[in-house]
Amino acid sequence: MIGVKLREILKIPLLKEARVLAGEEGLENYVTTVSVAEVPDILSWVKEGALYLTTLFAFRDENAQRGLVEGLSEKGAAGLVVKPRRFLETVPVAMIETANSLAFPLIEISPEVKWSELIPEIFERILEEEITLKVRGGFIEALITGDYSSEEEILRRGEQIGCNLKEPHRMVVVSIDSFSSYLMREDYSEEGLQKKKEEMFYLIKREFEKRFFTIFTFTRGEEFIILVREEGRGEVSSTVKEICEKVKEKLRPFTVSAGIGGVASNVSGMKRSYEEAIKALKTVRVLQGEGSFAEFKDVEEYSLLAELSESPTVKSFIYSTLGKLLEYDKKHQTELVETLKTYFSTGESKAKTAEKLYIHLNTLKYRLHKIEEILGLKLSDPDVSFRLKLAVRLLLFV
Repeated sequence: MIGVKLREILKIPLLKEARVLAGEEGLENYVTTVSVAEVPDILSWVKEGALYLTTLFAFRDENAQRGLVEGLSEKGAAGLVVKPRRFLETVPVAMIETANSLAFPLIEISPEVKWSELIPEIFERILEEEITLKVRGGFIEALITGDYSSEEEILRRGEQIGCNLKEPHRMVVVSIDSFSSYLMREDYSEEGLQKKKEEMFYLIKREFEKRFFTIFTFTRGEEFIILVREEGRGEVSSTVKEICEKVKEKLRPFTVSAGIGGVASNVSGMKRSYEEAIKALKTVRVLQGEGSFAEFKDVEEYSLLAELSESPTVKSFIYSTLGKLLEYDKKHQTELVETLKTYFSTGESKAKTAEKLYIHLNTLKYRLHKIEEILGLKLSDPDVSFRLKLAVRLLLFV
């Protein structure tokens, strides 16, 4: 379900006199729904992202009050709004201390505010956000597909949602790794996967919003597409790195990989930036595995090799160059191709290669001699070296 930051919810007119008593840093939490907490066993059905409203009628003693805050925080509620003075004069100090220790938002509102008026206002704000996100999603999709009638039209659509496409932007694509494998697993329901996607969406949105004034996020399948205004501070990569690390830490066993497109200074460049982000994503997964990310400019040459590798001619080249070595490895269960790849990646340094492979230098020398013997070539020959380097790199994408 779509959510709105708690900080934005507090701008509703009925909450103009609200006081944040504790957990101010939690105002960045997203509110996806709202409910009343006036029964002792409320913790049995807490919804993640829900904002709870209470008069504390069912929580009169200190232990119950602490337990309410701790339970709501543990189960991922967005915050707790308290309306005292009907049953208690003030919000208890114990609750404030507990909420502060957990960075959990605790908010006091006027006793004059009626739940029957406040709840519809909050739901209306959430609905408005849902509509806004759909409009923005349609805008991003038009940009990356080129599905718009003219540059003037897409510029106008951008202005309507606060996006000035005359300023430099870039596209980022964050993708859930091995998503199709989770669809096949019995321990993950469709509802459970959707919930995980929503958690990732808000994590990604939150991390970008910490650092950038203007971002637009769109979800398509297992991909999260982000349009971010380029602010020249080099923070896109560090933000994406933080996202990859936080997903791995907080949403195990899920991981994400990401690609970052180049800066686009005009409308036509937006589609190119998206395509570059996709290429960077696919390439870095091959080079570094899942949970990795890269800017297109850093993997451009490998991306080109990835495209070339789809050609039958290239596959024939790889086999004619490395075929004997591949067959030897398969037959004898050796790692000569891996040795060659590592040798080239270290700039043909025997010492560094041996260190990287955790083998003795003499063992490495034997392997390199064996490679030359099997291929009938000399690694010291520049032309041979070039051909083998190219084949080894292309082999990554076949």
